[in-house]
Amino acid sequence: RVVKDNIHLPKGDVMYKVYRSQMRLKALEKMAQDEVPHYSFSVVFSSGPRVRDQIQENFMDFLKETQKLVQRGTESEVYQMNFDLLGWSEEI
Repeated sequence: RVVKDNIHLPKGDVMYKVYRSQMRLKALEKMAQDEVPHYSFSVVFSSGPRVRDQIQENFMDFLKETQKLVQRGTESEVYQMNFDLLGWSEEI
């Protein structure tokens, strides 16, 4: 039963990093189970800061549309979705 909609842990919260890492670990653990259907994608690419910024902007647009879909839908399952846009070079 949904008790409250649209709850977010603020990025500055002392528990944010712990929560994020633990949720990722649980997701990896769940995906390791053969019987659990999931979609997972990972890519490493080279580009520049402009492309990185455009990718983040596109993802934010995707999240806005996704939020609308979720708010219009009915709750029958719980899902987790992760997105990482992580710089690996020292310049970023």
